Amino acid sequence: MGDYASIAIVNVRLFQLMETRAKAAQQALDDMNSGEKNKDDTLRKIRLQLRAPMTAAQNYIDLALVEEASKLNNRLRNHLKLAIENIAAAKQALEEIYAVGDGAQKMDKA
Repeated sequence: MGDYASIAIVNVRLFQLMETRAKAAQQALDDMNSGEKNKDDTLRKIRLQLRAPMTAAQNYIDLALVEEASKLNNRLRNHLKLAIENIAAAKQALEEIYAVGDGAQKMDKA
């Protein structure tokens, strides 16, 4: 009978240890998911905050090139075209960063 009691005590202790570890693992998972949500929200905000002014700048430069083309000297025209290319590259990089973050989230959910 004493053997059964000691086995029962060991089983209770093992169960308590497993329960403690399961709670710790769940807390770690919750913390990780919260961090991912914060990262995704931050990426989304950065994308929105940067994309709108870049698009506006690109559109104004395009407008200046089209409407004022005859008044611009070649050097200024080339600088404006370079500015458009740089803005387009920055927008593309921003989209790629956002896509990587969004893709990582989708892979984690799969």
